[in-house]
Amino acid sequence: MLIFLCSGCEDNLGQFRVKIVTPNRQPAEGVTVEGGLDWESFQVKTDSQGIAILPIFAFNYNALIYKNNFFPKLIDLTRSAFHLPPYTYIITPTPEQLKPIGDVEGWSIQFDQGTLVTIDYHGGYHVYSYSNQGILEILSIQLPTSSVRDTQLRGNTLWFSTHDDGIYVYSLEDPFDPQLLYHLNITGYLGKFAINDSAVVVGNPWNREELRVYSYNTSGEIQELSRFGNHLGVNLNFRDDYLIVLDYHDHLPAVYDLHDPENPFLVYNGIEPDYWHGFLYENYLILIPKWELIGEKTNYKIIDLSDPANPSTAGFFYADSRLTQIIDENTALGRYHIWSGATSLLRGNIASDFKTTAIVTDNPWVQNFLHQFEGCSFPFFIIGKRLYKLEEQ
Repeated sequence: MLIFLCSGCEDNLGQFRVKIVTPNRQPAEGVTVEGGLDWESFQVKTDSQGIAILPIFAFNYNALIYKNNFFPKLIDLTRSAFHLPPYTYIITPTPEQLKPIGDVEGWSIQFDQGTLVTIDYHGGYHVYSYSNQGILEILSIQLPTSSVRDTQLRGNTLWFSTHDDGIYVYSLEDPFDPQLLYHLNITGYLGKFAINDSAVVVGNPWNREELRVYSYNTSGEIQELSRFGNHLGVNLNFRDDYLIVLDYHDHLPAVYDLHDPENPFLVYNGIEPDYWHGFLYENYLILIPKWELIGEKTNYKIIDLSDPANPSTAGFFYADSRLTQIIDENTALGRYHIWSGATSLLRGNIASDFKTTAIVTDNPWVQNFLHQFEGCSFPFFIIGKRLYKLEEQ
Protein backbone atom coordinates (compact mmCIF):
# COMPACT_ATOMS: atom_id res chain seq x y z
CA MET A 1 0.00 0.00 0.00
CA LEU A 2 2.86 2.37 0.85
CA ILE A 3 4.55 1.82 -2.53
CA PHE A 4 1.24 2.28 -4.34
CA LEU A 5 0.46 5.59 -2.63
CA CYS A 6 3.94 7.03 -3.20
CA SER A 7 4.34 5.89 -6.77
CA GLY A 8 1.18 7.72 -7.65
CA CYS A 9 2.93 10.94 -6.75
CA GLU A 10 6.22 10.25 -8.54
CA ASP A 11 7.43 9.88 -12.13
CA ASN A 12 9.23 6.59 -11.45
CA LEU A 13 7.88 3.59 -9.57
CA GLY A 14 9.86 2.86 -6.44
CA GLN A 15 11.26 6.37 -5.90
CA PHE A 16 10.27 9.50 -4.02
CA ARG A 17 11.56 13.04 -3.74
CA VAL A 18 12.78 15.11 -0.81
CA LYS A 19 13.58 18.80 -0.98
CA ILE A 20 16.26 20.49 1.11
CA VAL A 21 16.03 24.26 1.60
CA THR A 22 17.82 26.96 3.58
CA PRO A 23 16.02 28.83 6.40
CA ASN A 24 14.85 31.47 3.87
CA ARG A 25 13.32 28.63 1.80
CA GLN A 26 15.90 28.81 -0.99
CA PRO A 27 16.85 25.45 -2.61
CA ALA A 28 20.03 23.96 -1.14
CA GLU A 29 22.09 22.42 -3.95
CA GLY A 30 24.74 19.74 -3.38
CA VAL A 31 23.38 18.54 -0.03
CA THR A 32 24.02 14.85 0.62
CA VAL A 33 21.07 12.77 1.84
CA GLU A 34 22.41 9.53 3.29
CA GLY A 35 21.01 6.61 5.21
CA GLY A 36 19.96 2.97 5.12
CA LEU A 37 21.85 -0.18 5.90
CA ASP A 38 23.83 -2.67 3.79
CA TRP A 39 22.04 -3.34 0.47
CA GLU A 40 19.37 -0.81 1.43
CA SER A 41 21.87 2.03 1.88
CA PHE A 42 21.51 5.23 -0.14
CA GLN A 43 23.53 8.41 -0.72
CA VAL A 44 22.11 11.08 -3.04
CA LYS A 45 22.95 14.76 -3.63
CA THR A 46 20.34 17.45 -4.19
CA ASP A 47 20.13 19.18 -7.58
CA SER A 48 19.88 22.91 -8.33
CA GLN A 49 16.27 22.84 -7.13
CA GLY A 50 17.24 21.24 -3.82
CA ILE A 51 15.64 17.93 -4.89
CA ALA A 52 17.06 14.48 -4.12
CA ILE A 53 15.36 11.36 -5.52
CA LEU A 54 15.51 8.49 -3.04
CA PRO A 55 14.69 4.78 -3.38
CA ILE A 56 11.36 3.77 -1.88
CA PHE A 57 13.03 1.66 0.83
CA ALA A 58 14.44 4.86 2.32
CA PHE A 59 11.02 5.31 3.96
CA ASN A 60 12.17 2.64 6.42
CA TYR A 61 15.02 4.76 7.78
CA ASN A 62 16.19 8.02 9.24
CA ALA A 63 18.62 9.93 7.04
CA LEU A 64 21.48 12.32 7.59
CA ILE A 65 21.63 15.50 5.52
CA TYR A 66 24.90 17.39 5.30
CA LYS A 67 26.98 19.85 3.29
CA ASN A 68 30.10 21.91 3.92
CA ASN A 69 29.41 24.82 6.27
CA PHE A 70 25.89 23.69 7.16
CA PHE A 71 24.92 22.00 10.41
CA PRO A 72 24.33 18.26 9.75
CA LYS A 73 20.80 17.17 10.54
CA LEU A 74 18.99 13.88 11.13
CA ILE A 75 15.62 13.60 9.41
CA ASP A 76 12.91 11.00 10.00
CA LEU A 77 11.88 9.69 6.57
CA THR A 78 9.44 7.19 8.09
CA ARG A 79 7.04 10.04 8.87
CA SER A 80 7.27 11.44 5.34
CA ALA A 81 5.43 8.43 3.93
CA PHE A 82 2.17 9.85 5.25
CA HIS A 83 2.48 13.19 3.43
CA LEU A 84 2.60 14.35 -0.17
CA PRO A 85 6.01 14.79 -1.85
CA PRO A 86 8.34 16.52 -2.14
CA TYR A 87 9.07 16.23 1.57
CA THR A 88 10.81 19.44 2.60
CA TYR A 89 13.55 19.81 5.22
CA ILE A 90 15.58 22.83 6.31
CA ILE A 91 19.36 22.82 6.64
CA THR A 92 20.97 25.72 8.52
CA PRO A 93 24.25 27.42 7.49
CA THR A 94 27.04 27.81 10.03
CA PRO A 95 28.00 31.37 11.14
CA GLU A 96 31.45 31.04 9.51
CA GLN A 97 32.70 28.99 6.58
CA LEU A 98 35.82 27.00 5.75
CA LYS A 99 36.59 27.87 2.12
CA PRO A 100 38.64 25.24 0.22
CA ILE A 101 41.92 26.61 -1.19
CA GLY A 102 43.54 23.49 -2.65
CA ASP A 103 44.79 19.96 -1.99
CA VAL A 104 47.73 19.12 0.26
CA GLU A 105 49.75 15.96 0.83
CA GLY A 106 50.63 15.15 4.43
CA TRP A 107 50.48 17.17 7.63
CA SER A 108 52.26 20.41 8.41
CA ILE A 109 55.68 20.61 10.04
CA GLN A 110 56.18 24.31 9.22
CA PHE A 111 53.18 26.52 8.53
CA ASP A 112 54.15 30.15 7.97
CA GLN A 113 52.47 33.01 6.15
CA GLY A 114 52.57 32.07 2.48
CA THR A 115 54.74 28.95 2.88
CA LEU A 116 53.77 25.47 4.03
CA VAL A 117 56.05 22.47 4.61
CA THR A 118 54.44 19.04 5.03
CA ILE A 119 55.44 15.41 5.38
CA ASP A 120 53.23 12.45 4.51
CA TYR A 121 52.91 8.95 5.91
CA HIS A 122 55.02 7.41 3.13
CA GLY A 123 57.97 9.75 3.69
CA GLY A 124 57.14 12.37 1.08
CA TYR A 125 58.45 15.85 1.93
CA HIS A 126 56.58 18.76 0.34
CA VAL A 127 56.94 22.55 0.20
CA TYR A 128 54.00 24.70 -0.93
CA SER A 129 53.34 28.37 -1.51
CA TYR A 130 49.75 29.45 -0.83
CA SER A 131 47.48 32.47 -0.73
CA ASN A 132 43.77 33.21 -0.58
CA GLN A 133 43.52 32.26 -4.26
CA GLY A 134 45.23 28.85 -4.28
CA ILE A 135 48.14 26.60 -3.40
CA LEU A 136 51.15 25.51 -5.46
CA GLU A 137 53.60 22.69 -4.71
CA ILE A 138 57.14 23.95 -5.34
CA LEU A 139 59.15 20.99 -3.97
CA SER A 140 58.52 17.28 -3.47
CA ILE A 141 61.20 14.77 -2.45
CA GLN A 142 61.17 11.27 -0.98
CA LEU A 143 62.92 10.81 2.37
CA PRO A 144 64.67 7.45 2.96
CA THR A 145 61.80 5.81 4.81
CA SER A 146 58.58 4.09 3.81
CA SER A 147 56.52 5.27 6.79
CA VAL A 148 56.38 8.35 9.03
CA ARG A 149 54.44 7.96 12.25
CA ASP A 150 54.94 11.09 14.33
CA THR A 151 56.80 14.38 13.84
CA GLN A 152 58.24 17.02 16.13
CA LEU A 153 59.90 20.26 15.06
CA ARG A 154 62.38 21.61 17.60
CA GLY A 155 63.69 24.91 16.30
CA ASN A 156 64.92 24.07 12.79
CA THR A 157 65.36 20.37 13.60
CA LEU A 158 62.77 17.86 12.45
CA TRP A 159 62.39 14.58 14.35
CA PHE A 160 60.15 11.81 13.07
CA SER A 161 59.44 8.26 14.16
CA THR A 162 58.78 5.45 11.71
CA HIS A 163 56.74 2.27 11.79
CA ASP A 164 59.72 -0.02 12.48
CA ASP A 165 62.86 1.86 11.42
CA GLY A 166 63.64 3.99 14.45
CA ILE A 167 63.75 7.80 14.55
CA TYR A 168 65.26 10.15 11.96
CA VAL A 169 66.55 13.66 12.69
CA TYR A 170 66.83 16.30 9.92
CA SER A 171 68.00 19.87 9.72
CA LEU A 172 65.48 22.22 8.07
CA GLU A 173 67.71 25.27 8.29
CA ASP A 174 67.07 25.43 4.54
CA PRO A 175 63.58 23.94 4.14
CA PHE A 176 64.23 23.51 0.40
CA ASP A 177 67.20 21.24 1.17
CA PRO A 178 66.52 19.05 4.25
CA GLN A 179 69.72 17.43 5.57
CA LEU A 180 69.86 14.18 7.53
CA LEU A 181 71.69 14.77 10.83
CA TYR A 182 71.46 11.29 12.34
CA HIS A 183 69.33 8.19 12.64
CA LEU A 184 68.46 6.55 15.98
CA ASN A 185 68.18 2.82 15.31
CA ILE A 186 65.51 2.11 17.93
CA THR A 187 63.84 -1.25 17.41
CA GLY A 188 60.14 -2.10 17.54
CA TYR A 189 56.95 -0.47 16.31
CA LEU A 190 56.97 3.24 17.09
CA GLY A 191 54.42 6.02 17.23
CA LYS A 192 54.45 9.01 19.54
CA PHE A 193 57.73 9.81 21.26
CA ALA A 194 59.03 12.38 23.74
CA ILE A 195 62.44 14.11 23.93
CA ASN A 196 64.07 15.61 27.00
CA ASP A 197 67.67 16.81 26.75
CA SER A 198 69.64 13.73 25.62
CA ALA A 199 66.90 11.22 26.44
CA VAL A 200 64.08 9.96 24.21
CA VAL A 201 61.07 7.91 25.35
CA VAL A 202 59.19 5.60 22.98
CA GLY A 203 56.20 3.28 23.22
CA ASN A 204 54.28 0.80 21.11
CA PRO A 205 51.08 2.39 19.67
CA TRP A 206 49.51 -1.03 19.04
CA ASN A 207 50.03 -3.02 22.23
CA ARG A 208 50.32 -2.27 25.93
CA GLU A 209 53.89 -2.76 27.02
CA GLU A 210 56.70 -1.04 28.87
CA LEU A 211 57.83 2.40 27.73
CA ARG A 212 61.54 2.58 26.89
CA VAL A 213 64.05 5.33 27.64
CA TYR A 214 67.17 5.77 25.51
CA SER A 215 70.08 8.17 25.69
CA TYR A 216 71.43 9.37 22.35
CA ASN A 217 74.13 11.59 20.89
CA THR A 218 74.46 13.52 17.65
CA SER A 219 76.42 10.66 16.08
CA GLY A 220 73.23 8.58 16.26
CA GLU A 221 74.52 6.29 19.02
CA ILE A 222 71.87 5.10 21.48
CA GLN A 223 71.82 3.26 24.79
CA GLU A 224 68.76 1.86 26.53
CA LEU A 225 68.53 3.31 30.04
CA SER A 226 65.31 1.88 31.45
CA ARG A 227 61.88 0.40 30.90
CA PHE A 228 58.80 1.16 32.95
CA GLY A 229 55.01 1.13 33.09
CA ASN A 230 52.53 -0.73 30.94
CA HIS A 231 51.01 1.60 28.36
CA LEU A 232 49.90 2.09 24.82
CA GLY A 233 52.29 4.69 23.43
CA VAL A 234 49.37 6.90 22.46
CA ASN A 235 50.61 10.28 23.67
CA LEU A 236 53.87 11.13 25.43
CA ASN A 237 54.95 14.64 26.51
CA PHE A 238 57.51 16.11 28.86
CA ARG A 239 56.79 18.89 31.33
CA ASP A 240 60.17 19.74 32.80
CA ASP A 241 61.58 16.35 33.85
CA TYR A 242 58.13 14.77 34.23
CA LEU A 243 56.75 12.52 31.52
CA ILE A 244 52.99 12.91 30.93
CA VAL A 245 51.49 9.71 29.52
CA LEU A 246 47.98 9.95 28.07
CA ASP A 247 46.60 6.46 27.77
CA TYR A 248 42.90 5.75 28.17
CA HIS A 249 40.51 6.13 31.12
CA ASP A 250 42.73 4.21 33.56
CA HIS A 251 45.77 6.46 32.95
CA LEU A 252 44.49 10.02 32.46
CA PRO A 253 47.20 10.96 33.02
CA ALA A 254 50.05 8.82 34.28
CA VAL A 255 52.92 11.05 35.40
CA TYR A 256 56.46 9.72 35.80
CA ASP A 257 59.44 11.42 37.39
CA LEU A 258 62.38 11.15 34.97
CA HIS A 259 64.85 13.38 36.76
CA ASP A 260 66.98 10.23 36.74
CA PRO A 261 66.07 8.56 33.40
CA GLU A 262 67.66 5.31 34.56
CA ASN A 263 65.17 5.12 37.42
CA PRO A 264 61.75 6.47 36.39
CA PHE A 265 59.00 6.25 38.99
CA LEU A 266 55.27 6.91 38.96
CA VAL A 267 54.19 9.99 40.93
CA TYR A 268 50.54 10.21 39.82
CA ASN A 269 47.97 8.05 38.05
CA GLY A 270 44.56 9.46 37.17
CA ILE A 271 41.62 7.06 36.85
CA GLU A 272 38.73 8.68 34.97
CA PRO A 273 35.94 6.15 34.26
CA ASP A 274 33.69 8.71 32.51
CA TYR A 275 36.40 9.89 30.12
CA TRP A 276 37.80 8.06 27.11
CA HIS A 277 40.99 9.95 26.32
CA GLY A 278 42.50 13.44 26.42
CA PHE A 279 44.82 15.98 24.85
CA LEU A 280 47.14 18.70 26.13
CA TYR A 281 46.55 22.41 25.76
CA GLU A 282 49.22 24.64 27.30
CA ASN A 283 49.49 23.44 30.93
CA TYR A 284 46.10 21.76 30.89
CA LEU A 285 44.88 18.28 30.10
CA ILE A 286 41.45 18.30 28.44
CA LEU A 287 39.55 15.07 29.15
CA ILE A 288 37.26 13.76 26.39
CA PRO A 289 34.07 11.97 27.55
CA LYS A 290 33.16 8.50 26.33
CA TRP A 291 31.34 8.29 22.98
CA GLU A 292 27.97 7.58 24.58
CA LEU A 293 28.22 10.86 26.52
CA ILE A 294 28.83 13.02 23.41
CA GLY A 295 25.93 15.35 22.65
CA GLU A 296 24.94 18.92 22.01
CA LYS A 297 26.26 19.88 25.46
CA THR A 298 29.22 17.60 26.08
CA ASN A 299 30.95 18.20 29.40
CA TYR A 300 34.76 18.36 29.29
CA LYS A 301 36.99 18.19 32.35
CA ILE A 302 40.11 20.35 32.77
CA ILE A 303 43.15 19.01 34.65
CA ASP A 304 45.81 21.55 35.64
CA LEU A 305 49.34 20.21 35.04
CA SER A 306 51.24 23.31 36.14
CA ASP A 307 52.67 21.13 38.89
CA PRO A 308 53.01 17.84 36.97
CA ALA A 309 53.55 15.74 40.09
CA ASN A 310 50.29 17.04 41.58
CA PRO A 311 47.58 17.41 38.90
CA SER A 312 44.37 19.06 40.02
CA THR A 313 40.89 19.61 38.61
CA ALA A 314 40.65 23.14 37.21
CA GLY A 315 37.01 23.12 36.09
CA PHE A 316 34.64 22.02 33.34
CA PHE A 317 33.29 23.43 30.09
CA TYR A 318 30.80 22.44 27.38
CA ALA A 319 31.17 21.89 23.63
CA ASP A 320 28.75 20.69 20.94
CA SER A 321 31.41 18.50 19.29
CA ARG A 322 33.84 15.80 20.31
CA LEU A 323 36.94 17.96 20.69
CA THR A 324 40.27 16.70 19.42
CA GLN A 325 42.45 19.80 19.55
CA ILE A 326 42.41 23.34 20.93
CA ILE A 327 44.25 25.60 18.48
CA ASP A 328 44.41 28.77 20.58
CA GLU A 329 42.48 30.39 23.41
CA ASN A 330 39.45 31.01 21.15
CA THR A 331 39.52 28.20 18.55
CA ALA A 332 39.16 24.42 18.66
CA LEU A 333 38.57 21.50 16.29
CA GLY A 334 36.41 18.43 16.76
CA ARG A 335 33.81 16.02 15.39
CA TYR A 336 30.22 17.27 15.28
CA HIS A 337 27.95 15.58 17.80
CA ILE A 338 25.30 14.47 15.29
CA TRP A 339 27.81 12.97 12.85
CA SER A 340 31.40 12.12 13.70
CA GLY A 341 32.31 12.28 9.99
CA ALA A 342 31.94 16.07 10.07
CA THR A 343 34.98 18.11 11.10
CA SER A 344 33.84 21.07 13.14
CA LEU A 345 35.64 24.31 13.90
CA LEU A 346 34.55 25.79 17.21
CA ARG A 347 34.84 29.21 18.82
CA GLY A 348 34.89 29.94 22.53
CA ASN A 349 37.26 29.14 25.39
CA ILE A 350 37.80 26.72 28.27
CA ALA A 351 36.56 29.33 30.75
CA SER A 352 33.06 29.06 29.26
CA ASP A 353 31.93 26.95 26.28
CA PHE A 354 32.86 26.12 22.68
CA LYS A 355 30.26 26.29 19.88
CA THR A 356 30.62 25.04 16.30
CA THR A 357 30.86 27.89 13.78
CA ALA A 358 32.06 26.10 10.60
CA ILE A 359 31.94 22.51 9.33
CA VAL A 360 33.70 20.42 6.69
CA THR A 361 31.80 17.35 5.48
CA ASP A 362 33.17 16.67 1.98
CA ASN A 363 36.58 15.42 3.12
CA PRO A 364 35.89 13.95 6.54
CA TRP A 365 38.47 11.24 7.19
CA VAL A 366 42.00 11.96 8.34
CA GLN A 367 45.21 10.36 7.09
CA ASN A 368 46.00 8.24 10.13
CA PHE A 369 45.12 8.13 13.77
CA LEU A 370 48.25 9.99 14.92
CA HIS A 371 47.21 13.12 12.99
CA GLN A 372 43.65 14.06 13.84
CA PHE A 373 44.06 17.34 11.99
CA GLU A 374 46.98 18.24 9.85
CA GLY A 375 47.86 21.79 10.79
CA CYS A 376 46.80 25.39 11.31
CA SER A 377 48.17 28.87 10.68
CA PHE A 378 45.10 30.93 11.47
CA PRO A 379 42.91 31.52 9.49
CA PHE A 380 44.22 28.62 7.34
CA PHE A 381 43.62 24.98 8.27
CA ILE A 382 44.61 21.64 6.76
CA ILE A 383 41.77 19.13 7.13
CA GLY A 384 41.68 15.81 5.32
CA LYS A 385 44.41 16.60 2.73
CA ARG A 386 42.92 19.98 1.86
CA LEU A 387 43.81 23.56 2.75
CA TYR A 388 40.90 25.74 3.91
CA LYS A 389 40.56 29.37 4.93
CA LEU A 390 38.14 30.44 7.64
CA GLU A 391 35.88 33.29 6.53
CA GLU A 392 32.57 34.89 7.41
CA GLN A 393 29.59 33.02 5.94
